[in-house]
Amino acid sequence: NYALEKHADGWKVYDVIVAGVSLVTNYRDTFKQEVSNNGIDGLITMLSNRNKQLESGRK
Repeated sequence: NYALEKHADGWKVYDVIVAGVSLVTNYRDTFKQEVSNNGIDGLITMLSNRNKQLESGRK
């Protein structure tokens, strides 16, 4: 399933729900936990590391 939002230029998907789990809610909870444990710098580091992993996997 997915959730839509109407914009001036048409409908946009803003959330995807798989097996009853919202992607937006899942990311929000993950980010909240990371900030709670390691602060905003920890979240930025986590996201940077994930991006580097994804980039290295494409080569």
